Amino acid sequence: MAEIHRAFLSTVGHWSAYGYGLWPVADAKTNAFMGWIGLLLTAGRNEPGFAGAVLPAYQRTGVA
Repeated sequence: MAEIHRAFLSTVGHWSAYGYGLWPVADAKTNAFMGWIGLLLTAGRNEPGFAGAVLPAYQRTGVA
């Protein structure tokens, strides 16, 4: 759980500046960190876009 908490805190700057950002995704059974999902404002855009990343170990498992 501490790993997920640390990962979440790394996105606080985006949340503070824009009011939205990424959420960590965890395995429901093991609570292992699996990746990120959420909204991000990227350079050159006026609106946020959907963003997400899944760690290689969880790719092709039906998570995303």
